[in-house]
Amino acid sequence: MGKPTANGPDSQLHALLPLTREQHHRMLTVDVEATRNNNRHHSNNTRSRSTSPSSPTMSMPSHSPSSPYTVGSSPRSSSIPSPKEPFGAPPRWSERLSSLPRSSSIVSKGREILHRPWRLPRWRSSLFALLCLLFLGTSASYATYHLSNPDEFDLAYRSNAEQDHWFKDGSSADLTEEQTRDGEYTEPSLMKLRQAVGDEPQFLAKDGIAWYGFNNRRYMLEATMNLARVSHRIPILPSHIWARSCVVDSADCTKHALQHLADRKNAPGFRDEFITWNEDGEAWKLGIEHFIDLPHLRRTYGLFLTQTEYFSLYASSLPPNFKIDLRGYWDPILYNPKGMTTRVLNGTKQFHDKSWVRMDRDIVGVGGAPVKGRKSWGRKGRDAIEGVDENVVKDLMKEDRTYVWSLEKAIKAMRRRGIGEGKHLAKEEWGRALVREAGLREVYTFDDSTLMCKTVARPSTEYVDPSHLRPFQIEAFENYSNATILAISGQIHDQRKPGATHFSTPYARDQFRDWVIEGIRPPRVYVLAAEKIVQEMKRRTKGRLWRSAHLRRGDFVGIAWAPEKDPVRHFDKLKNALGAGIEVLRQRRTKKPGRGALQPLKNEELPFPNDPFYLATDETDPKALAYYRRQGAVLLHDVMGQDELEDVLGWRAKYWDLLALVEQEVLAQSDYFVGSRMSSTTGGALNSRLRRRREKEGREGEGEVFVDARDDNWIFLEEFNEREREDHD
Repeated sequence: MGKPTANGPDSQLHALLPLTREQHHRMLTVDVEATRNNNRHHSNNTRSRSTSPSSPTMSMPSHSPSSPYTVGSSPRSSSIPSPKEPFGAPPRWSERLSSLPRSSSIVSKGREILHRPWRLPRWRSSLFALLCLLFLGTSASYATYHLSNPDEFDLAYRSNAEQDHWFKDGSSADLTEEQTRDGEYTEPSLMKLRQAVGDEPQFLAKDGIAWYGFNNRRYMLEATMNLARVSHRIPILPSHIWARSCVVDSADCTKHALQHLADRKNAPGFRDEFITWNEDGEAWKLGIEHFIDLPHLRRTYGLFLTQTEYFSLYASSLPPNFKIDLRGYWDPILYNPKGMTTRVLNGTKQFHDKSWVRMDRDIVGVGGAPVKGRKSWGRKGRDAIEGVDENVVKDLMKEDRTYVWSLEKAIKAMRRRGIGEGKHLAKEEWGRALVREAGLREVYTFDDSTLMCKTVARPSTEYVDPSHLRPFQIEAFENYSNATILAISGQIHDQRKPGATHFSTPYARDQFRDWVIEGIRPPRVYVLAAEKIVQEMKRRTKGRLWRSAHLRRGDFVGIAWAPEKDPVRHFDKLKNALGAGIEVLRQRRTKKPGRGALQPLKNEELPFPNDPFYLATDETDPKALAYYRRQGAVLLHDVMGQDELEDVLGWRAKYWDLLALVEQEVLAQSDYFVGSRMSSTTGGALNSRLRRRREKEGREGEGEVFVDARDDNWIFLEEFNEREREDHD
């Protein structure tokens, strides 16, 4: 394999690598060791630095597109280097360690003070020392809470803000510079792959679980890449997705697929699975590059390998009986090259155990103590809510069988106990009491409504019992640091929010969110097809604002995830929700080019109640589809015929699973959208809406800029139904 390149002044670093030796040292001492028990630290203080956890981080050439920032430049820079060389070679971890200051340096002295903050310097003036002690005693009555914005947080833990900047803004990437030829993805050469991973790589892989559709696989991929970043490993992504629906003749779809299953439920490897496909039918194996823009993903994330690239790279050292698992499982024996080691983490157990709360990593403040809440909240006892204390809150959590609350659930539980009765308390007051009086800790994630669809559209704060927090980074470093491959088996997504972990800081959560919005997108050809449909919808609505909806049917009806079993009643509820969207748009404010003030939309710009709307659905009943069309629904093939779709997409237009990507991009551009809360297709569409909105608002002087303070230009159908019932009651 290629020899790692030296870290010269002009080299670039991978997103997982700190910019300076001081930041690197902080990563080792603060991010990992400061969270350990002080006694353990003292007993291990003489251990060699060579035992520190290994990392796959890599040194990048200055022209690498996958590197997020250069040495000496701001990590927040959004400039994009020319993507002539997509990879670089990582330095050995031992070489990085050897470059760090020795124990006699001032850095080690700072480390000693970090872990033993009570050791004061010897002052020559005893009076000055007394004043310092008095000041410390006064300030000790104020608890140190979690700092809620990046600027304040950066002061408490500077290196973390730079580590959290783990992606590069790819919104301005030049699409003509992608690694594509006539729309086809070009795999990197083995030489470039060898140079990229270097001599001592460390990987993170996760079971692919083949029977899930693309959007399920998408949010699993997002979680895998998040865990790889947190554990400082190179993620290995699935190479293939199984398409489950063919638009044309089955033989035509089979001709273009890598593999075909005539009966997917009874195919070898699937027949004996406890959980498998929801429905019978055929399946076609397609490359993941037809679902995700991989070159753009590499530019925004950094180094990753697909399974195919990994197998090609280590083909000569894999076991002689090597074979690919049809189900997508990672085989720790057959997939382990000679000279490497694989450790398996049981994801089903480790991520679904209700006795702890999984977090990305622990964050410590000055002195090594974990931070808990906002510094501005002041000291314990000031403006307290009567009845809120640690014992009461833990008892209420026990009643709810949880160790983590959303603020809404926390307030509901405390109101149930009579706390705050007769008082109008702001959410800020409740949150402050949970941290300051009850000893809970703020963690950062996404709203409960995103649990199934996995959209990152609704960031939120939750409150957790800190004694039940389990940072993934510490576990990965302490228990798996010697493994070349950390393989996560089973499922980590069920009943979990985007990223598979809570986030320790709002900055870390928002960085993950930004990367998902900017980095996960379909290949450009699907966007081009969607643009044609969008233009036709604007023509049909005569330039007025237009609406779209996703009506999830199919297997959701059989497993009772659809709000209504009857396709007509289900559709009627959806159309009512679309009708309510007109009033939402009426309250919207827009800024016209050249005009500074926000202005309401004019009546002639709003949709008419009987305007056509775009409908993405997997309903197949001809009678139901005819009813939808009579009620104003416009379906995909009403706008573009199959021949026209194939003119744009080529053979990809033969699979409904790929046409769904076109529909997601159409849903992303409507002015109002109604989605299905249980569907990951809706989640993907909402993430695309966020990306489209950023692009729209980022173009000054072009078109209109819409300002939605509450981001309420969409709704889940289930939420609308709940509101309707509340209004009726």
